Amino acid sequence: MAYYRGQQQQQQRGRYDPGNGSYPSANPYQQGGQWRDDRNYYGGGRPQQPYAAPPQQQPRGQPQRYTRPSPPPKTPRTEARDILDDVRSSKEQKARAFKVLLDDARATPHSTRSVSSLTSAFPLFASEQQEEVIDFVYDLCEDPDQAVRIQGYRTIVDLSKAVPSWTRRNADVLVQLLQSDSQTELRVIREALVSHIRTDPVAAIEVITEHMARAGEAEDKSADPTTGGMKRLVLDFLKTPDVAKARSEKFVIKSDAEASFNQGVSERMDLGPLRNVFQSKPVFKMLRFAYDTKDARGSGLSHESMRLLKSIKADPSSVQRPTSLLLPV
Repeated sequence: MAYYRGQQQQQQRGRYDPGNGSYPSANPYQQGGQWRDDRNYYGGGRPQQPYAAPPQQQPRGQPQRYTRPSPPPKTPRTEARDILDDVRSSKEQKARAFKVLLDDARATPHSTRSVSSLTSAFPLFASEQQEEVIDFVYDLCEDPDQAVRIQGYRTIVDLSKAVPSWTRRNADVLVQLLQSDSQTELRVIREALVSHIRTDPVAAIEVITEHMARAGEAEDKSADPTTGGMKRLVLDFLKTPDVAKARSEKFVIKSDAEASFNQGVSERMDLGPLRNVFQSKPVFKMLRFAYDTKDARGSGLSHESMRLLKSIKADPSSVQRPTSLLLPV
């Protein structure tokens, strides 16, 4: 049974507007310029959203696991060094490892890595093995290639720093190498000698003064005038600023290095080279470095040097008579 609900106001449609393609009151949600959609009107007057498929859920990827990269394969040189570093290695294993490093360095003397692998393990070798390494490095200093020779000079410094007991012998070889004709090599040799003075000043100075004494006793008359005798080469080396700087750092008052230097200079320098030495102001300062100190040997060296300088100036003929600079101990 239907009840009367009163007069229903029917929604009136306006006239179709061809300009915007819609009825004014047909669908209030329909925008102008759109085609009439009865589905929207009969569906309650609300525009229906176009159908859109639900987004498909992407499969979750598996978490990436970190895998440690495999180490590179060990070379025979690396394995030999590991054996030397391992305290549990036997003598036979260390001997084989030493042979591997030495053969590798001999096969490739131009390779800095091969030579450094051998010299870096120098303190781990036995005395006989160290002797073989020293001979190998000395052979590098006589190689026909200049780059290999320079590498040998610098390797000598590393060996002396690693095992200071070899400083004296290595310094003796470097003093002999001062006769090199190449200025590039001479600069490296002088730097190596200065490094030895800093490492062990007593041993290095004793070796230098011993060479001065041997050169004074038997002067080489046939020496090349461009190169000069050994004594002049040693004196030229002592004039370099690097030696003066190392001396000021290592030759402190009443030290063994100062006493060694004073004794070597006072007992092994004759009047002939002394006149040339005093013509150089840096060397004069070097000889009188202990003039104002209370050390008897250093003060005596300075005063005796001044006395000899005055005698040379007064009587130049006295230079022909070699004598010794003897000072009281």
